Amino acid sequence: MEGFRNICFIHADEDSYRTCYLKQFFKWIGFSYFSYIPDSMGVGSEILKKTENRNFDIVVSINRAAQRSDREIADLFGNRFISFEPDHNNSLKMLMGQIYRIVPAVRESRVIGGLVEIYLNYDMADILYEYTTVLLDKSFFDAVYHKYEKVLEALEKLEEKTGVQNMTEYLLYAKFSCQRKMNELYDFSRWIYDYPVKEMLVNIDRIYEYDPGFYRAEYLKAKVAEQDIMVSVRAKSFYYKCIEESTTEVCKSYLYYQLGKWLENSGQIYKALKSYEWSYKCNPASMKAVFKMAIYALRIRDRETEVRYLELLTEQWERHNQNRHLLPLMDLEYAYKAYMLLDDAKRTGIADHTYYKVAQDVLEFTKNMYLEADDSYFIKNLYDEEWMKYICQAMACRMDIGCKYNCLENLNETAYGQQIYTGVRN
Repeated sequence: MEGFRNICFIHADEDSYRTCYLKQFFKWIGFSYFSYIPDSMGVGSEILKKTENRNFDIVVSINRAAQRSDREIADLFGNRFISFEPDHNNSLKMLMGQIYRIVPAVRESRVIGGLVEIYLNYDMADILYEYTTVLLDKSFFDAVYHKYEKVLEALEKLEEKTGVQNMTEYLLYAKFSCQRKMNELYDFSRWIYDYPVKEMLVNIDRIYEYDPGFYRAEYLKAKVAEQDIMVSVRAKSFYYKCIEESTTEVCKSYLYYQLGKWLENSGQIYKALKSYEWSYKCNPASMKAVFKMAIYALRIRDRETEVRYLELLTEQWERHNQNRHLLPLMDLEYAYKAYMLLDDAKRTGIADHTYYKVAQDVLEFTKNMYLEADDSYFIKNLYDEEWMKYICQAMACRMDIGCKYNCLENLNETAYGQQIYTGVRN
């Protein structure tokens, strides 16, 4: 189906998990997305009023977050705007019910309904969430691996059941996305891929048989190509094609960020910086892009610029600190690293612990979050008790050791010519 490829979520702190839960589904089936808290990083609703950002197929205002921020947003997107008050236990089906009324082809397709059922039946939010793979260790490898195995089996059965019909491209994207994730797990255990990269690149092109304009397939091809040193050079062209064909400017930010990481890992430092700059330009509310800009400023000893970007992150934290338990987990890591780097940049003397104290407060909160978590906590909704404890401890270790080591590393390296600290991975 052509013309149903991107979605925007507007929400408040208290709905961060609900938004994440919904977003993971659409990301899994191949949507470009923009998840936005009004005034995040000091960026107001004007970002959605820009002509280049008005091409969203669906804009979802969760619990009237958009209307409370700017009443013009609803009128701006007309019948593509959904005001959504989710039920905690049935939010995805409720949202799809509203989308069915706006896009009849979705309602008429058995594919989308089948994908919704698989996502819900296997409670996929936890394995799709980016931190799960980043922090994975041997203790939880089997659980993640076997869940992906079962999901792939269910997708193959759905493919056999539905056959060739409208919206099959979303099923194929979900299937190949799971295979790509399985390859990442194989890397962890040094296994030989069950899904050879060159073969996957050919298979992903099947998506275009159903929708010639499904540009997100190029992003998936780029991530797959990165898994094989013999074809990884092709990732660059896949990223560029996806960026070129993307219809919404703010959604290009993530693509530029991923391209920047590939360029950085390939030693193309100057081009990587330019890609991160474009990521920030497309979406100034992106923590990823802001942090990268700070790191590059640090590398060239531009303290003024470094501090300016870091303060965007710390100001964001101060605005949302009271709701820290509601925030996505990666926000905690960005806050910690920003304060630690500011401690290095602005410390006035050995007794000045202004920024260090805040960083340690974030670290202690992260380390012990599983002990305090109730049903309102982001992490509590995402993981079970056993996983929560592990994730908190793994986050704290990653934040504390990684940040201190890389701060020192950055002070002792030249600006260019060596591998640059990449900050938060995802």
